[in-house]
Amino acid sequence: MKKPRIAILAMLRGGIGHYIAQLSPHLAEDYDIEYISYKFGLPGDEVTLDDPAIAKHIKNKPLFGIAYNSYNETTKSIGDVVDFLKKKKIDVLNIHVGTIVRETAYVIISIVSTAKKLGIKILYTFHDVEPFEKYAGGEDFLRTLYQLADGGTVGGEDEREKLIKKFGFNADDLIIARHGIYSIFDFNKFDRASARRHLGIPEDKKVILNFGILRDYKGFDDTISAMPKILSAHKNAFLHVSSGVRVWDNSHDLIKLAKRVGLGKNTIKLNFDFVPSSEIEPIFKASDVVVLPYKQVSQSGILNIALFFKKPVILSNLFLEADMVDRKMGLIIKPGKPDLIAQAVDKLLSDTSFYKQCEKNITAYLKKDIWKATAQNYNKIIKKILS
Repeated sequence: MKKPRIAILAMLRGGIGHYIAQLSPHLAEDYDIEYISYKFGLPGDEVTLDDPAIAKHIKNKPLFGIAYNSYNETTKSIGDVVDFLKKKKIDVLNIHVGTIVRETAYVIISIVSTAKKLGIKILYTFHDVEPFEKYAGGEDFLRTLYQLADGGTVGGEDEREKLIKKFGFNADDLIIARHGIYSIFDFNKFDRASARRHLGIPEDKKVILNFGILRDYKGFDDTISAMPKILSAHKNAFLHVSSGVRVWDNSHDLIKLAKRVGLGKNTIKLNFDFVPSSEIEPIFKASDVVVLPYKQVSQSGILNIALFFKKPVILSNLFLEADMVDRKMGLIIKPGKPDLIAQAVDKLLSDTSFYKQCEKNITAYLKKDIWKATAQNYNKIIKKILS
């Protein structure tokens, strides 16, 4: 029996690209998959399939066809994408909604509107429903974009409720599809000791990690503010902030804060360069505790990277996984509270038996095949919109 054909439209780099890389092999069991991506990330930043963690899971050659830097090229790129959809006889266009799709909504709306006229069904994967920064298009424009979909997947119940109540999405056309564990970053090149040598972190340190693209809402300033109290209890504590700057650059504020609270090269490492996927393995293998004190969150691939590397985590209570993690795989705190970060770090670094129990629980959790279950939920919603 011929498999339905899906075209996945997304920026094939960064967190969304990694999500697609993890999910695609499971979807490929039931569907033929094509990929459509952008020609550019930031202006002049050409997109290619240069991330080995993504490339090894992408079977067919992607169309890097969407442009948005000039009227003529943007218009032509819309036609190129539509021609690709017709040539490949696509049944479902799966658009992964995040920052780049919202910022180029005027392009996406044109593609989707034309695809629908060709009889192609539209499935949105919502990585976050609302932008974390002020969105120039406004809520009405988002509603126009969102209501073009025939169905959607979301990471949790809170995001589902936003779509229904704020954007008028039909509840019957939504299904929850969770992040699974991110296993694609372990190239087996490092152990704990070699990872620390590679990063220039002393082997005797207790390393606390903040990781992810730099944005204010991630609360990395709170972890820096917590460090003096952590150091008063653990002289060998060390904070590693690895947070690449793409658009929202408050790195200078974090550098100033670190100096103001008395942190130096023996207690903190600040890296604001882009982190290629090959560097994720040593960053996590070198750490002891991963802190994600987000003040806003929908889904987090970084949590699932930390769990893959069996690192106990400290999360804000805004995470949909908070109940699952709390006192089983780490600790939960209220956001915006440096003192609570310090208390949680102290608990994990002082209570060896609790730390080991967290590791044991994470190991058991890793045996669950969440990506397979997620693909099954995709299958349900795709069958519904194709029926």
